[in-house]
Amino acid sequence: MRRAVLLAVLAALALLAGACAVPVADGSATGAQPATPTADVVPGTCKALTTAEGMTALSDVSPAVPCSRQHTAEAYAVVDLPADLAARAQRPSPEELRLRTGVCPVDGLRDYLGADDLDSHWGLNVFTKYPTRTEWADGLRRAACYLVLDRAPGTVPFRGSTLRGALRLDDSAELRLCRDDRGVVLYRGQDSSRAYVTCDREHSGELVGHVGASLATADQRDACRRLAERYVGEPLRAPWSAVVRSADGDSSCWAEHAGGPVRGTVRAGLVPWKAVS
Repeated sequence: MRRAVLLAVLAALALLAGACAVPVADGSATGAQPATPTADVVPGTCKALTTAEGMTALSDVSPAVPCSRQHTAEAYAVVDLPADLAARAQRPSPEELRLRTGVCPVDGLRDYLGADDLDSHWGLNVFTKYPTRTEWADGLRRAACYLVLDRAPGTVPFRGSTLRGALRLDDSAELRLCRDDRGVVLYRGQDSSRAYVTCDREHSGELVGHVGASLATADQRDACRRLAERYVGEPLRAPWSAVVRSADGDSSCWAEHAGGPVRGTVRAGLVPWKAVS
């Protein structure tokens, strides 16, 4: 499902290509604004990549924009390349770089978003941007890791505020995983990714964590209830309940609402967005 959403985002970006600076094959850009070389990118650098070509290019030196302005990509990490890549005198082929995984750190992503042990993020894609051929020839061996929002098909993933610490804020629903089971057939409580949506959309349950798949059913339910009550900050009361769903050896815990679809997150302890904006 996430691949389908990503393709839809790229298709929406393609519609804007005529109105924006268009990156060339090497990842540089045309237009009047000054370029931002890869060496100048730091965590918190934001870019307005408004073409599918710019989003998927292996390199990017397009101008940076303030994260308080509309943007589509935000760097959460800048990392040294793995030793086998860094040793190459010439930049590896596009085919090899596109197949490379694990360059951008998962732990760094969670730290950047402000996640703690109760938080799971959803609705984000990670794009790795390598040095341009010129930068590589000059000795640069670092990559920039950008976050891009998944959005509904046909829309462009613009955001007008930083993702740094975003999971600590009360407007973080678009970064959290919820489920909308309407129209999805579930067999004996099994989970299905077809039901997954971000929590800013209508949903019937929100992911609050995971419980041991090896636990007995009763122990799973008890562990899930305790986890859900930590997540919402109080005992669960009807129409809310804690529900365990299993798939592919994983047992996830959900705070589910039986009274019809809801919007937003039930995560407790979040800071009002206006207090930090």
